[in-house]
Amino acid sequence: MSGRTAILFDLDGTLVDSVGDIARVLDRVLLASGREAAGVDKTRSWVGGGARQLVERALGMGADASAVDRLYRAFLEAYEAEPVVDTVLFPGALSCLDELAAQGCALGVVTNKPEALAVTVLERLGIMPIFGIVVGGRDGVPVKPAPDMMRIAIRGLDCRPAGTALVGDSKADVGAARAAGCLAVVVRGGYTNIPAENLGADLVVDGLGAVPGALHRLHFRGSRPEAVSR
Repeated sequence: MSGRTAILFDLDGTLVDSVGDIARVLDRVLLASGREAAGVDKTRSWVGGGARQLVERALGMGADASAVDRLYRAFLEAYEAEPVVDTVLFPGALSCLDELAAQGCALGVVTNKPEALAVTVLERLGIMPIFGIVVGGRDGVPVKPAPDMMRIAIRGLDCRPAGTALVGDSKADVGAARAAGCLAVVVRGGYTNIPAENLGADLVVDGLGAVPGALHRLHFRGSRPEAVSR
């Protein structure tokens, strides 16, 4: 593997603000099945574990597996038809990606969102060409916080775990980075009810625009600094 630095990004809640579209579609399928709409706030707290876990959380504890399957399929079908209506890049996303690319970093996306959907979102937002790899939900691959998706991305970029950082917004992101032997960076303002400082990341930043500078100040080339906040 090369000594090139790799910066991987979570998608929903980190690179893109997509909760409006996710909540809109989830509410539509919930109402169609005779259930109450969840709304944006509840949906925001459920995002991060992939579409199936989103549906499971919406149906609540003890939901029948067949009901989860039906709603999951309905959700995916509706969301695939309209994934980018209100979804936008978070402030600072483009400048962050451009600066890291100019520094020679390999860039990728690691998301629990189904992979085809993740690619569609990135394409429609015009940033797909920036990334060397996109790893999303795949059959047979455990999602974050398991390290499997991270390892696929690291191998695909021909990098080393010690030279890789994952930028995310949730406990699942930090857990995946830790399990894969990578630096964990958390951006405040994502889809989590846990304060960013309490997620256990190596580095906490106020926004995406702060990521390149914070990593540069750490001289990140595979180091594992003590947790700090910027």
